[in-house]
Amino acid sequence: MLALTVSFHEPVRADEWMLYAHESPHYARAQVFAESGRLLASFSLEGMLRGIDEVARRMGPPRAL
Repeated sequence: MLALTVSFHEPVRADEWMLYAHESPHYARAQVFAESGRLLASFSLEGMLRGIDEVARRMGPPRAL
């Protein structure tokens, strides 16, 4: 994980219904909505994937024990 950001757009009450909507193609993003549809908070998460080096590629996929 490189960076995590949480932004609150309105005061949040934990005793009320909320919807957590999440999407994650390569960059994770989520939003929290109140029952009325108001945007309460948003989240974003950045990560980094490393390439597989040539030795690991020649070894093939991991095998079950």
